Amino acid sequence: MNASTSLKERVLAAAASTPSPTRRQGERLGARLLALSLVTSLGLFVLAGGIAHGRDRPLALTVRMADGWALASAVLTWLLLRRREMLVSFPRLLLVTTLACPVALFEWMAHFQGASPPLPGSPPSPDWACLAFTLAGAATPLGCFLRVYRGVELERPDLLGAAAGTAAGAWSGVLAILWCPTTSPWHVLLGHVTPITVLTCVGSLLGASMLGVRARPPPARHGQAQKPSRVSCIEASRRYK
Repeated sequence: MNASTSLKERVLAAAASTPSPTRRQGERLGARLLALSLVTSLGLFVLAGGIAHGRDRPLALTVRMADGWALASAVLTWLLLRRREMLVSFPRLLLVTTLACPVALFEWMAHFQGASPPLPGSPPSPDWACLAFTLAGAATPLGCFLRVYRGVELERPDLLGAAAGTAAGAWSGVLAILWCPTTSPWHVLLGHVTPITVLTCVGSLLGASMLGVRARPPPARHGQAQKPSRVSCIEASRRYK
């Protein structure tokens, strides 16, 4: 028995030792967690006052701002869902898109600066309120993504986690734009850009520890000590199915 055959047997045995969910089970779990994310984020939005909180700004302008940022969020989400092709063929594109997201948000919001001056006597939205709102709205979607795709990424789990954190923050940022009436540069930087940057870093750290294919010990042989071996694309492909 040559070395390659022995290695193949050990990898297959390690993959078989951990039962993987079927495709239908994975789809059901993903659907439940997606519904949980939507309910949590929208519930937070409603409890915080909804779109009425930003009533000092014309509704058409608010919708235009949110629509534009929702389009950017959809592009990032599309790249994230193509993670298998992206991380193998175009990792730099996903990385650049992830890092450019906070900058794009700042530039997009700066485009509307001064378009709607605040009404006399209306206090601006606190920086910490929008920061906390964005972080709270993104926490559940990010956690659900990490749960669904735990232990499946072979190449760059840190990049996948960073992109997931950015996408969760971007969609939460859409609700924050609908909720917040303030567009001053300093507020946008602290209240809207900073939480997305924080979520990118948190997603990268969590992704590196949770999304990577975990090492599993091969079956012991007579006279040999167990050595950890990294399960390759066999287990990952089983988890995707």
